[in-house]
Amino acid sequence: MNAETVPAQVKPVSNSLRFARFLSDLKRRRNKGGLSQNEVAETMGVSYQSVNRWENSSFTNATVSNLLAYLNVLEANNISTRID
Repeated sequence: MNAETVPAQVKPVSNSLRFARFLSDLKRRRNKGGLSQNEVAETMGVSYQSVNRWENSSFTNATVSNLLAYLNVLEANNISTRID
């Protein structure tokens, strides 16, 4: 079955899995860079619980601005956000 034959309602699942892997990779990079969730949250002006939810694939309560701000915090701390 190729992508053209997959029903539309199935396609977001694949994208969701890719996004979950992306968030998990960001968490790994944050940890490797020595930043805590609390440090990221304080810099962004959000709660550490929000950062925790985002890193655990629950970005549903966030905006694109939140994701970009998260990436900016990592980059400001010399943590790569490059997608391999």
